[in-house]
Amino acid sequence: MTSTPGIGPSLSASVLAKVKRGIKHTDELMQIIAAWAHTNTHLIHHTYADKTTFKIDLRISEAPPAEEWGAIFGDAIHNFRSALDVWMWETAEAQTSVALKANDVYFPITASGDAWRKWKSKMKQYVDQYTIAGLHTVQPSANQWRPLSENALYGLHQLDIADKHRLIHKIQLLPHSIADITFDLDEPRGPGNDVHAEAFAVSATDGGTIAVLIFDKPPRSVDLSEDFTWDAAFTTDAGYHHAHNTLTTFAEGVQKMIRVAELKAEQLRTAAST
Repeated sequence: MTSTPGIGPSLSASVLAKVKRGIKHTDELMQIIAAWAHTNTHLIHHTYADKTTFKIDLRISEAPPAEEWGAIFGDAIHNFRSALDVWMWETAEAQTSVALKANDVYFPITASGDAWRKWKSKMKQYVDQYTIAGLHTVQPSANQWRPLSENALYGLHQLDIADKHRLIHKIQLLPHSIADITFDLDEPRGPGNDVHAEAFAVSATDGGTIAVLIFDKPPRSVDLSEDFTWDAAFTTDAGYHHAHNTLTTFAEGVQKMIRVAELKAEQLRTAAST
């Protein structure tokens, strides 16, 4: 499995180096997990005696290097986050002759108006008002129609903080799609003759029940497709997230946020000069 997010040619070599390093860590993590899974994971499925409950268990024959996985995941997160800070530093250097202070110059990811104003008060000596306005458009605090738990930029920031200061992220295993479980019912599906499915993230060390289907009435048959598989996942307050999809979103998202901020700043400069 490989990551294929687009790489923006307009970004500096230093910013792109950080993004590419994050992608490299992402690919490395997926390859290591796939190699381990090939010989150490087994799916066991069966129907209960009541004939209405179908369960899939993931069995682990040898525990993985969970700390190594978590460290590589954190390396990917940190590089994506630091790509934003590198861009911010380069932008400030290009716009001011004032000596930059490392504690002042960083890409803002603010969850409140107060946090935004605090960052702005530090940075207004280094960058122009148009850059500040452009950066404001991408802030979680400026997009409150979307809950913070669903804001990718805020999620990247929180994962980076956790990795640097608190913990190694725990990689878990989650079904890729329970749609790969097929079944045949005696009657058309509907009220009183339906199925209730639930997927579970399980420990990569211990395994466990990864999916359960409960039928209102015993089905004629239930089959586990050969395509049924699981993905590496991690947990936040918002729930479970597929690791590969999330890291790919971050790789693309940090580039997009920079471009959006730059474009808005340039539009405002152009309007001010006419």
